[in-house]
Amino acid sequence: MTIRRVSYVFVFFAVLGILVQGSAEAFTEGKRIQILSGYSPGGGHDTEGRLIARRIGKYFSGKPTKVVKINMPGAAGLIHGAFIASRAKKDGLTWSIMGTSHLGSQALNDPKPNYDLAKMPAIFGTSGASAAIVREFLNVKTGVQLTKIDPKRISVSGRSITGPSFLNDALGLDLLGIKGYKYAVGYPGTAQMALAFLSGEVSYVGGTGLHHVLGTGGRYYSSIKEGVAIVIWQGGVLTPEGKVIRSPGTNIPTFEEVYREVKGKAPSGAAWEAYKLTGPTMRTLNRTLVVPPGTPPDRVATIRAAFNRMYSDPVYVKEWEKIFGLSLDYIKGPDVDKIVKVMLEPSPGWDYLKKEYIPALVARKK
Repeated sequence: MTIRRVSYVFVFFAVLGILVQGSAEAFTEGKRIQILSGYSPGGGHDTEGRLIARRIGKYFSGKPTKVVKINMPGAAGLIHGAFIASRAKKDGLTWSIMGTSHLGSQALNDPKPNYDLAKMPAIFGTSGASAAIVREFLNVKTGVQLTKIDPKRISVSGRSITGPSFLNDALGLDLLGIKGYKYAVGYPGTAQMALAFLSGEVSYVGGTGLHHVLGTGGRYYSSIKEGVAIVIWQGGVLTPEGKVIRSPGTNIPTFEEVYREVKGKAPSGAAWEAYKLTGPTMRTLNRTLVVPPGTPPDRVATIRAAFNRMYSDPVYVKEWEKIFGLSLDYIKGPDVDKIVKVMLEPSPGWDYLKKEYIPALVARKK
């Protein structure tokens, strides 16, 4: 083959590559994109979804006409999860924000989910520790003081008895030796739990995100500033070595630090491993954006590229950190896919929760 023919072939394939790439990116041009979440308005999923809807359009070369945020609450996120898995169009124009409840339901198989997160291509994930807060009428300023009051004054809220956030709350109180506290589950989302907390219906919230405490858009931000609520610890984040540390840039003690102060030693045992699993480990993927199973790979790649550009934009990062009050910990889609598979693998922590702890919690309620 002559040099000229080789050049023609090279140019042909180069042009073909550009055309294919342009075709892949053009699927959003002039289209409406919808972002779904499984909880009511006002929570972290809703807040991040609305921020994305306002900003993501400009990071696509094929500009969508509109990006809308839609709430689909019910059954602790299971209705929304099932919709994304089986009914949503696989055209790359429907996105879904999933959270720890979705991961927990699948890992525990309770409630049994009608979706498989491992089959949903992830676009990105953001991390964020949990926070434990109490009402001022408990007269508690620290986690140590919480262990010294009448436990019957402590009432805990949750979405479901098998939800990771509630399990993390209960495990923490039990590890500290706080027995006889009350709890109420069945709240549809953060907004309803916050209303119950601020009305005095419950006095302790431990499974809320730290961003609701530190971020200007947080559900508890104002009440903490006003002294109506007090932060007593954070769940912390997990290092690659498996150590629990404070969320970067925060000075709120972790639950482990409080435990050491109360007990005079480091936490250990099955309950502690379950606590780490439902808290710091699970919060690695506090919120994850996915697309329906079967979405064409080229469209997945295009969406991922747009989000990588947005989350690399200092202007967007600054806005995100102002709203959530945390340093942005952004995880790219392919890495999220790997983390999801690891989290869903059988483990001693999941076994302990399924075989021992959850049955004991259910029996306690009866």
